[in-house]
Amino acid sequence: MRISRRIGSRIGIPRLRKSWISKRLGKKIGPVTKEAGKEINKAFWAAFKHFFHNKNLFFKELDEIRAANQNKAEELIAKAEELMNNTDWQNTANQLVKLQQEWKKTGANTGKEQRQSVQEIQDCL
Repeated sequence: MRISRRIGSRIGIPRLRKSWISKRLGKKIGPVTKEAGKEINKAFWAAFKHFFHNKNLFFKELDEIRAANQNKAEELIAKAEELMNNTDWQNTANQLVKLQQEWKKTGANTGKEQRQSVQEIQDCL
């Protein structure tokens, strides 16, 4: 988190750019020709944009996974609520154990949704 704040600040980006240029050229920063400077600048910003594009794709995919996990959790909660008032104790207990096993297989979702889902399933059990 600290790195992203430093990179995102007005001071962080120029520092990152300077360090990137010095590593790219293999020497300390000093005067360069305009043509070389433009080329380096284009390469830097292309790499910078590429990084954030990939970061955005990663988080979009993560959000999709979390949404799918939330849907699975909601389906399991609905099944548990159906079984809540069942009086066939042995059969109901077996089905609830199966639901608990399926619950463990569902992946994580956001913290608030996860806590709410856990509370709902516990209320049913």
